[in-house]
Order: sequence, then C-alpha cells, then structure tokens
Amino acid sequence: MRHTIALALCLLLLPMAFAVPPSFSDDYPCVFSIASTSPLPADSIIYAQYLGAHGNNRSTAIVSREGSSATLYADSPAIEVALKYDDPSTPAPDGIWEGVASCNGKAQAIPLHFVGGITGTLFYQNGSVASGVMVEMACSAGEQREISTSETGSFAFSNVPEGSCVLSSKSGEDSSQLEVNVERGDFRKVEMQLAKPDKTLIFSAVALLALAILALYFLLGRGKAGGAARQKGTRQPPVQPPNVTTKRQSDLLATLDEKEKKIMEYVQHHAPSSVRVSRLRRDLLIPKTSLTRTLSALERKQFLKIGKVGSRTYAELHSFYKS
Repeated sequence: MRHTIALALCLLLLPMAFAVPPSFSDDYPCVFSIASTSPLPADSIIYAQYLGAHGNNRSTAIVSREGSSATLYADSPAIEVALKYDDPSTPAPDGIWEGVASCNGKAQAIPLHFVGGITGTLFYQNGSVASGVMVEMACSAGEQREISTSETGSFAFSNVPEGSCVLSSKSGEDSSQLEVNVERGDFRKVEMQLAKPDKTLIFSAVALLALAILALYFLLGRGKAGGAARQKGTRQPPVQPPNVTTKRQSDLLATLDEKEKKIMEYVQHHAPSSVRVSRLRRDLLIPKTSLTRTLSALERKQFLKIGKVGSRTYAELHSFYKS
C-alpha cells in the first residue's frame, strides 16, 4: 500500500519537476532604462510610482547597480510614471522625473533630472516680515513658479532644477531680486529685503536719453540745412525717431493707466527693436500673471504687437500706434 501511494505521488509531481517556470518578461513586457547625466553613488535607490495595466497603481524601489543607470520593469506598454531619487546624505531630494513613458517593443531611456530646493524669508526694509506677498522664481532651465509668503514671511520652492534661478518680489513701490545657484540635493536658505528703487539710476537714464535726443536733433537739423543748400526751394520733412513720443502718441498714452503707460514707455524706449517679455518683466518687476493680462489689453487696444520666435515671446509697437 505504501509503495502504491509513493508511486502515485511521483506521478503527480513528475510534470511539475519538468515544467518550465513562466518568463519574467511575460508579466513585465516593458523595460525602461533610467539614466542620469552624472554617476549616482553606489546602490542608489530610486522610488517609482506608475499606473500599470488595467489601471493598477504600482510602486517599487529600484537600485542602481552600475552607478549611472537603473532598470524599471512595467506591465504596460505606456505608463504614467513619477520617479524620485533621494540621497540620504543630502537634505533635499536629488532627482525627479514625471511623464508618460512608452516602450514600443524596445527599451526606452528615461532621464533623471537633478533638483534641489530653496527656502527663504522676505522682509520689509524696517525689519518686519512680509506676509502674503508673492515671490516669483525663474530658472535658467526654463522653470517658472510663484508662491505667496506665509504669516512669518517664509516661502519654499521644492524640486527646483539644478542651476541658476532668479527670485523676485514686489509690494507696492518696494521690490527685491536675488539670484540663487541651486545644487543637487541641497536646500539653499536665503533672505530677501523689499526696498524702494534707486531713483538715481532712473534720473541718469532720463538725462542720457535727453542728451541723445538733443544730439540727434542737431544732427538732423544740420542734415536738413545741407539738403536745403543742395536743393534750393525743396523743403525736406524732419525725420521723427521711433523712440521719441509724438503729440498723437502722447494723447493716446494719456488714456492708459500707470502700469500700461510704464510698459509702453519701456517698449518705445527700445524701438524700433522688439523687447523680450521676460526681460520686460525682470526690469519692471511686474508679476508674470499681471504682465500677461496687461500685455493682452495693450494688444487689443492696438498699442503693442505680441509675437513669438521659438519659445520666446516679444513685444513691439503696433503699427496703429506708430502711424
């Protein structure tokens, strides 16, 4: 009887002994290579969250064995994935990536972008904290964000791309601007002070502009006199520089509010050249949302013409305003 039972068990387990285990790639048909621009420390851990097949939320930890890349296995050919790499030796997360990845039958490389963080406090010139004031961030990598300060005047930007970033803030006539160099995995702590603009530079610029207009006036006058000497009885009309306001333009400017007039004077000062909107916002210290709304209003009124060259936006005088 015992021999019969043993024989039956052998026959039952025999197919299992020779069966081939299911392939790992059958369950995870897509392979994504996560690469970084510079080597990661040995055995770095990258945390991944993604939407897998049938809408299932997945999360896993990936270890970088070679120091510069790691591999993510997924069960769906197109996934929404969020990656975060955090080196325990640094105070802030070191790398992130978010987006839709697709393998399309072959391995796809996902770049890991290095990031850091910025924390700071905004003060008024008298030393009191500036609460509820908007702080804008514009980075060389193209990242642009804004945040309002807390009751203690503090603010924080996380996952800031590695490189140079400019922080700016404005409250009434007071403004502040600071350039910050962000390093991977580091929290840069800064202090910003709102102060009134130095009007000495404004007066100097106005004086130089007046001298330039005066010199141009005399040069045009001499050219006109020479032309009259060469062509007796022929009177040439004076040439009006494009950055000098005419009587008609002054009447049009009188219909604008102070912010619109300030923008128009800046653009006309650089005429006939166009002005980059990012430079206009930086020099005049106008928040991005407010500037976009004001430029749209000036374009509707045919004072300015807004155009794009690649990813850059430019503003120039409208033909209706110039005529």
